[in-house]
Amino acid sequence: MSAEATQTAAKQSAPKATTPDVAPVAAPATAPVVAPGAVHSAAPIGFRDEHASVADSAVGVLLVLVVLLGACLGGLLFAKRKGWLNRWLPAPSGAADDASRLRVEQVLRLSPRTVLYRVADERNRYLILESTASAQLGPAQPLDQATPPHDPHA
Repeated sequence: MSAEATQTAAKQSAPKATTPDVAPVAAPATAPVVAPGAVHSAAPIGFRDEHASVADSAVGVLLVLVVLLGACLGGLLFAKRKGWLNRWLPAPSGAADDASRLRVEQVLRLSPRTVLYRVADERNRYLILESTASAQLGPAQPLDQATPPHDPHA
């Protein structure tokens, strides 16, 4: 044996020094063998749903939006009916003042379907004739021209 052959044999038989930082490398996995001419399809991506469309998700979002808006509107109507919104909603300017000044003085039923009302405000009296077919408004005496009631004991 020659000297070179002896050194080569010694190198092969001597244990190799390994460093603790380097991990042993595993052999790469081999890909499955596919027969020539066979069609191979890849598996679908796990997080992607192939059956859902954009229209389906948009309809769902709009349906939730309609339900939420309906709930808000219902809540506001309920709060208004309970009077919880009175401090935020302004009162109508003239309607409440005019209605508080108007008063019904007398009601006279003329027939089962006809009623005569005498209504007064601060200045005038009015007669309202109401029936099933119509209603008529006519002036009565103004309050300042009204005759005082007749007192039989005076």
